[in-house]
Order: sequence, then structure tokens, then C-alpha cells
Amino acid sequence: MTPNILYFASTDKALLDRWALAYPDAKVLPADLNFARAVDKAIVLVDATVPGIIAEDSALWAHKDRLLLVICSMAPEDEEGLQMLQAGAVGYVHAYCDPEMLQQVVNVVSSGEIWVGRNLMMRLLKGVHQLSGQTNEHALDSLTERERQVATLTAKGQSNKEIARALDITERTVKAHISTIFEKMGVSDRLQLALKVNGLTG
Repeated sequence: MTPNILYFASTDKALLDRWALAYPDAKVLPADLNFARAVDKAIVLVDATVPGIIAEDSALWAHKDRLLLVICSMAPEDEEGLQMLQAGAVGYVHAYCDPEMLQQVVNVVSSGEIWVGRNLMMRLLKGVHQLSGQTNEHALDSLTERERQVATLTAKGQSNKEIARALDITERTVKAHISTIFEKMGVSDRLQLALKVNGLTG
């Protein structure tokens, strides 16, 4: 799916005005879950206060194959973010984030990736590792020994600081290794890397 339209779903005028700073041409949808039936192949920024959104049987998630849904919360919490991702959202962000960040979020999800905060991403990575429990050594064939070490620790959900401490290198060096690892392994974020290293994707 290549989304080419951006929509907002909220009844909060102040919030809509805030989002419009980043995307003044976006269309505003009715803030009820029926909006999902009316749009196709689009990115929708959804106010987390929209009634019924959290329910697993919500009408919103029935259309997740046609839409890229970014849930915007006034008070983001890891548990809620995880619940939204499990339901089918591709992004979870603070509703009042800077317009520049909101543009970055939209760019990331439109390219097929997910957007979540750092803490939640680390939880997801650790969950992926626990789900697999093993490393796909073949996926690391193109890497140097040091890159393999960095990739393995990254896939376990360790932060750059933790990796730097474990390998006695600087965080800048860790970032450089991760950039090279992404390129060599054909991935674009830490979650894709984790799935590949843990043998949960090709």
C-alpha cells in the first residue's frame, strides 16, 4: 500500500490546529470509528481519546489493511502503545509533539516502518528476542565480528549506551556500526533488525 492522503481524526480543535502546523492540507474526519470505512490507502492521525478506539473489536482495526493508523496520545504510556500496535497501529506518538517530529513520524510510517518511543521500542525488541530465544547466525554472515556483536546486542533490546559499555567502545562507534549493519542486512530500523537476527523474518 502506498498512502497518498493524510487525514486527522479528532474533535479537539486545539489539537487539530497543532497538527495542521505540520500538514495544513490534511483533511479532518469525523471523530468516530466509522471514518475508517470512508477512506482508503491513507495515513490517519487518530486522537487516542476517540471513544471506543482501545476496544479490540473496535471497527477501526477492521480496516487496518487499508490504512496506516498513527495513534496520538495526550499522555503516552508503554502499555497503551503496545496495545495499539498489537491491534494494528503503525505509530504511537505524543499528540502534542513538535510539528517537525510529526512530519518525521508520517515519513517513517509511509515508508513501511513503525514509529514508537524509545522505551517502547526497547520493550518490543526484548519481546522479539524472548519469542525466538535464538540467533539466526546465517543472517549475520555479511557482518564483521564486531558488527555481529553489535547486531546481536541490538536485537536483544540493548540501548546504544548499554552496547557501548558491554563492548568497551563509544556510543558514536555503536551508531556507526548500526548504520553499517542496517545497510548490509537490508533493514531500516532496530525492530526489523531484531526480527531478522532472531530468525522471525527472512
